[in-house]
Amino acid sequence: MVVHPVARRRGVASGLVADGLAWATEQGARRMLLEVEHTNVPALALYAGVGFAEIARRADYYAPGAHAIVMARELEAMR
Repeated sequence: MVVHPVARRRGVASGLVADGLAWATEQGARRMLLEVEHTNVPALALYAGVGFAEIARRADYYAPGAHAIVMARELEAMR
């Protein structure tokens, strides 16, 4: 997910995440997974704030030295 710099800090990303979680729950998903670059501090804070937790790391996933943090969140609580 990418939000244009002009639209950042206005709740756009939070809304997209909430809509995605709601949609996945409606489809019967029980868990959501995502990957985010380890240096993307705003995204990491956003995802942690809505209940995602780190479950793994993937070294050099995006490029040499650009590691991915794999995060997960259970969806059953949203039903």
